[in-house]
Amino acid sequence: GNLTEHIPVLRLQFEQKRDDLLALLPGDQLSETMKENINSLKTGELLQNVPNPFNGSTQIWYKLNEESNVSVKVYDYTGKEIRTFNKGMVDKGAHFVEFNSAGLPTGIYFYNLEIDGKLSDAKKMTVVR
Repeated sequence: GNLTEHIPVLRLQFEQKRDDLLALLPGDQLSETMKENINSLKTGELLQNVPNPFNGSTQIWYKLNEESNVSVKVYDYTGKEIRTFNKGMVDKGAHFVEFNSAGLPTGIYFYNLEIDGKLSDAKKMTVVR
């Protein structure tokens, strides 16, 4: 394919980057490990974005135990808000937003989950070029 930098040469490379590689595929191609990680989330908790570090896009997963008003915000290292995903009312369960880093320089970024207007969780991610 066109993403030759993501083709593992050794089995060990594949095993170490399995979830990152599967996240590049369209559709529901999550590994059992990723599914377990998502299922183990507490309500209002973020899962570390996958892949991370990344170039292009990444998935930011979160879990709700009841229908809630949700937004996911991304900030640069200075605290400047650079992207907001206002999801509105979201059903209970596990969900994700797809974050595209187009136009952003290499660096560390932070993202947070707000539920019903209140900060619920925050994590950091790394964009590489």
